Formats: sequence, structure tokens, C-alpha cells
Amino acid sequence: MSSKEEWNTFLQTKGLPVLAVFEDALAGSCGPAFADAVRSLHRQYCPSRALTGILHDALLQILEDRRAGAFTEADLDLSADSVSLVRALLYGDDPVAKSDLECFRDFEENLFYLSTFLALQAPERFLPYYFYCRFDLLCQIAKRFGILLPPLPAENDFRGRLLYYGALCSSLQAFRRKEGLTPAGLWLFLYGYAPLAIRQAAPSLPEVLPPARHACLVCTSRDDPLFSEKPETVVPRPASPEIKRGDFAVQFLRVPDNAATSVWRFVSDAFTDPFYFHYTCAYTAHPKKLKTISLRWMQKDHFLGRSPLVRKHLIGASGTAIPAEGFNHLMELAGEAARL
Repeated sequence: MSSKEEWNTFLQTKGLPVLAVFEDALAGSCGPAFADAVRSLHRQYCPSRALTGILHDALLQILEDRRAGAFTEADLDLSADSVSLVRALLYGDDPVAKSDLECFRDFEENLFYLSTFLALQAPERFLPYYFYCRFDLLCQIAKRFGILLPPLPAENDFRGRLLYYGALCSSLQAFRRKEGLTPAGLWLFLYGYAPLAIRQAAPSLPEVLPPARHACLVCTSRDDPLFSEKPETVVPRPASPEIKRGDFAVQFLRVPDNAATSVWRFVSDAFTDPFYFHYTCAYTAHPKKLKTISLRWMQKDHFLGRSPLVRKHLIGASGTAIPAEGFNHLMELAGEAARL
């Protein structure tokens, strides 16, 4: 750790009450105060209030499930690799029923829940993972404090991405032992101290953004937990790797809308996140509603209709770069070109 003095100051001024909550949780007294403490810390480094809400709900659910005895912990082999444990927790007696891709999707959807459960059961081995869609921040923390992160798996290596959770926990636990931290102390260090120490509070959303150089298609639906078109919304979305802060994101809503309905600005550069299904993401904000442009209209359009993605009904298109001429034509159709 770069400065024991700074860490001790943080403990004395801000950290001790939260550390006590984490220690109580690990001692078996895991109550709503734990969920509230994590939510408070998460808000300091995640710009999406919706994502923080999902985390808080997941923690409240795990508290309820533990009280109700939903899991029989004795049946888990906590020495198994993270793939086997995730499959056991997700699928019970039929742990090999789904492909690695399907398992990863389910793991991503339940990442807050599953990682917290495992960390409460085996705190010397596992950690709760609360950097979902902030892996860029974890990388900055690792660089600042000399934490050696394992090599990233390839995007299509879904088994490797499942195993990465266990490998990441091993790296962070090695750091904990080196620094003489307790498991609760490591949680506080990662989610309370480190983001503040590198001045990485929730990114500000300035009114003036750099000029856009690229555009990207974002496909979602109204039943997505992160869906919103409210002006204050900030959410992570799939992004092509070249996306930079200020670039455009065209939001396309799946069934029943099947239409482009809004255009957003990216407020962060794109970054890799091995726990995010699309692998590369960036934060979007400042939505502007469009004159709805349906997929059928795109297919009939003399220009857009020639696009291979449009001909394939935009399947698998989320996070795909949109050529400048395609974006400009789409905005002209929506009557937005003069206002962007």
C-alpha cells in the first residue's frame, strides 16, 4: 500500500463504522445496514444510479434468502473452481445443463448476488465484486497500489471469463495478505478507500462534451433494468472499442418497439470489462428523443436498407460502430441533424 498513514487516517475519519458493518456481516450478523453501506460506497464511484439500485436490491435479496435458508451451504464444495461453484449455485442438481455462454449470461445477471454469497461463505478466498461496469476503475486501483491482475481472457472465451472471477479473487487476496488486511479490511479498501485515493469519484457530466467523432448502435428493450429515457439518466451500454467521450449512441429498442427512439452521448471512453457480456462498454447520458424510426422503415430506406446489419434485423448489433454517413442519414430521417 502506498501510504499506511493515509489509510489509517481514512479509517479514523470515515472507515471504522463501515468496517464494523463488514465485520458484523462476516460474523453472521448480515443485515440491511450491510446493503446500505455498500450502496453508499458504490455511489461514490459509479455514475449510474440505476446500477447502484440493482446492487442494493441484490444485497437485500441475499439477506432475505439467507434468513429463509434458501441455500444449504454444506452442499457446496468451496474448494472447487469458480465455474463449478457458479453452476452449482445457479443450477443446483443440474450444473452442466447449459453452455458456458448461457452460464456466463446468468452469472453476469447475478454477479452482485453470487459474489457476495461466496464472499460471505469463504471470505479468505472470494470477494464480493462491486466493480461491474467499472473494471476500468479497478485497473487504475491495481496500477496505483501495485496489485497484479490476472491476464484478461478473450472476449469469446466464456469459460475463461467465468474462471476469471476466481483468478481475480486470488490476486486480490494475495494483496490482502501482503498488506496484513482482514477480509473486511480488504472490502473497505477496495470499495471505500481506493476510489477516493485515486480521485475517481463518480464521473462528472459536463454540459460541454468534446465533438463527436464516432457513433455506435445500442440495442436494448423496455424490460431492461437499466432502460430509461429520462434526461438525468446515466447508464453503461455496449460500445465499440474506438468510442470516446462525446461520441454518439443511437438507442434501438427491441420488440415490441423495433425502432430507433433516442440518441445519447457517451460520457466516458470505451473500456474492457470481462464481466460485462458485451466485453466493451462506456457510459451514456444526455438522451434526446428521436422521431421514431422503425426497423421496417430502415429496411425500406434506399440507403439504410443496404446495410448488412439492417438486413439481419440488427441481431447482434449492439455495440457496433455506425459509419458516419449512416449516422448522418439516420439523423436526417429523424429530423435531428440540425440540432446535434
